[in-house]
Amino acid sequence: MSERYHNRIDIGGDSTAPIVQAGRNDGVVVAASGDARVVPDQLIALLDQLRAGVGRTDLRGREVVEDSLADLTEDVRALRDRGAAAEVNAAVAKSRWEKVRSLLGGAVQFAPLVVAISGHIEKLFG
Repeated sequence: MSERYHNRIDIGGDSTAPIVQAGRNDGVVVAASGDARVVPDQLIALLDQLRAGVGRTDLRGREVVEDSLADLTEDVRALRDRGAAAEVNAAVAKSRWEKVRSLLGGAVQFAPLVVAISGHIEKLFG
């Protein structure tokens, strides 16, 4: 009698290429590329920090930035809490982030946060 494995993937060695998977996933979403990992809680903390910083400014378009960051945070929370079962459109999430980036383009005080968040968004949403 032979053993059969279903829905099992073992990857050894250096795997830095994107992995595309179909089907249903349960659990916490953790995207990885090389040694860099995207943990939704870290991304949520960065988004909250940026939203709080923007809220203390008189930046033009501040309300749009705050709303977009709030929506993006909810998308990441949905992925964290419901995994792939969450109905999160990656294109919409990336569009929200691009809107925030464009509105914060000249605000150098937020540059380190924008860079850190951009890396996480790219890894999490592709």
